[in-house]
Amino acid sequence: MYKIGICDDSKLTCTELENMLRDIMQGLRIEAEIEPWYSGESLCKYLEAGNRFDLIFLDIHMKYQDGMTTAKRIREVDADAQIVFITALAQYAIEGYKVNALDFILKPVVYEQLTTMQDRQCTVYFTRSQTARA
Repeated sequence: MYKIGICDDSKLTCTELENMLRDIMQGLRIEAEIEPWYSGESLCKYLEAGNRFDLIFLDIHMKYQDGMTTAKRIREVDADAQIVFITALAQYAIEGYKVNALDFILKPVVYEQLTTMQDRQCTVYFTRSQTARA
């Protein structure tokens, strides 16, 4: 099961992204579990309890704990999860490389952009899975 987390303090953004991802994963014929999170703190607590995601979409600007801080905390407990930042501000792209982000998607999220990124991520995921089994 491919596990995807979405963390954004906007419930509308989470819902829209979740719907697009479900459609994309269904088209790729990949069984996926998608979980929305509305704060970086709650996502980090979940991960610190030993839970994992293969892919995490993370907003940069959130109320209490911003996306960069959240990403740094994620990296402390999971070096392998792929992080994709979703933001309205392109200037944060360089910061993302400090936490080994896979990609950046500018808001509003465009389906075609998400499809291209998801194809690339699935290739990384399945290559890792096959290497781990060998």
